[in-house]
Amino acid sequence: MEWLQMRKQMIRVKQVFNLETIREGAIAKQGSLHVSHATAQKLIGGLDDLKSNHSHVMEVKEKAKTTLEAAHKNHTEMKRQIAELKTVNDKYQQQTEVLEQERASLKANYTVLMESCGCPSKWIYYNGSCYLFSYSENTAIKKNWEDSRQDCIRRGADLVVIDRPEEQTFVSHTIETMKTGKYIWENSFWIGLKDEEVEGTWMWINNVTEVEQR
Repeated sequence: MEWLQMRKQMIRVKQVFNLETIREGAIAKQGSLHVSHATAQKLIGGLDDLKSNHSHVMEVKEKAKTTLEAAHKNHTEMKRQIAELKTVNDKYQQQTEVLEQERASLKANYTVLMESCGCPSKWIYYNGSCYLFSYSENTAIKKNWEDSRQDCIRRGADLVVIDRPEEQTFVSHTIETMKTGKYIWENSFWIGLKDEEVEGTWMWINNVTEVEQR
């Protein structure tokens, strides 16, 4: 009997030991599962980071593509504008050459006209008339209005009567050109305008008052 009871106790101890072993194994396995879950969470977090980085890379790639397309479009437009400017410049060069040829031709024709108009030497032809801007290099020699007119009459002319704005421009421009030449002008030029009959009432030598319309 005692032996039988001892055997039963040994069997019970063995069963308890087996249960403890199973329990410890279960706890160890549960811990292993916890470690695997944490690792999985890290992997999932890393995967999310990779997805986020991939999205950012794709976004940057799209922006770079858009920028490149815009740059290519601008480059094409610049090439087109350069081609247009070159065409315009070529036309401008051609027109400039034509104008230079026309200017040379006009200058030659003007010279021929001057020679054929019959103006005496040192006289200037303008709009169908001959003009002489009489001067003396000796600034001490001065003529009054009457002496100047008599000098013109002896030459077969008269003091100028300016009856058009264009003629006034021509006379003024010619005088200014002569002043910038080799002579230093201190004298002015007399014109065909006087107020000897009524002081302050100016009249041209063709008996037309200065304020009258001609």
